[in-house]
Amino acid sequence: MNFPQTLAIAQLCPYQGGTAVDQARMFVAMFNDSVVYDDIATCLAQGYYKTANENSLISIQKPTVIVKPNPAKDFVEISLLNSKSDLYNLEILDAQNRLIHSENNIICNEAKFINTSNFTSGIYILKIKIVNAPNINQKLVIVK
Repeated sequence: MNFPQTLAIAQLCPYQGGTAVDQARMFVAMFNDSVVYDDIATCLAQGYYKTANENSLISIQKPTVIVKPNPAKDFVEISLLNSKSDLYNLEILDAQNRLIHSENNIICNEAKFINTSNFTSGIYILKIKIVNAPNINQKLVIVK
């Protein structure tokens, strides 16, 4: 994997790059989870929000994801806060981008507990999918 090229893809507008941007962000998060993406500015520069008014630009901001404990052992609590949507879908992917666990229609602003006792030690990516918003990727470490 060429990290500079992967980082360049991760910094594209998610509406332009689609799943390639999501996957690149997952790989970047495995090595450096402090990278912040300014999707509003990036997409504006590429013309994706050209007709949006000021109020809709504010609503595009990403909600806050809380994952605790992280690193986890037998369970993890996931909370999606400040979301404009009522529901979200969750996928947990391993380092090879294989789907390990998924749940649909999780209620935003409420804690969701996931049993991780059958997960092996390693780094996983939580992919949070919200309707009409870019996916949010969060790193999860499992230590047994």
